[in-house]
Order: sequence, then structure tokens, then C-alpha cells
Amino acid sequence: MPLIRPQDWRPRGINDLEPGAWRALRHAGSTCVVAGPGAGKTEYLAQRAVYLLETGLWVVSL
Repeated sequence: MPLIRPQDWRPRGINDLEPGAWRALRHAGSTCVVAGPGAGKTEYLAQRAVYLLETGLWVVSL
């Protein structure tokens, strides 16, 4: 699978992320996500996983 540059990566299956979600997603370390029911925490975690895998950054964050 060819890697995508982090600045070129786009979310899958949704139009966009809010600015705070983009900041947390691109943060190099661990991130604490706190939000109420239905706010999209699971969606965020799925997008973060795809971001790390498609950019190859998962290796750096181990």
C-alpha cells in the first residue's frame, strides 16, 4: 500500500472533521478524547487509526 503524506490525508466516509478533531488526529502523541454520547468518539478513533496506517505514522507512535 503506498503511503500518503500526512498533509494530503483526508477522512474516509465523511466530508470533513472539525478543527479540534483535526488537531487531535494529527497530534504525534496520545490524546484524551472526552465527549458526550453520540458526539463521534468512535468515528474519531476509526479515522485516527486510518490516518496512522495510511501515513505510516503508526510505526513512529509505537
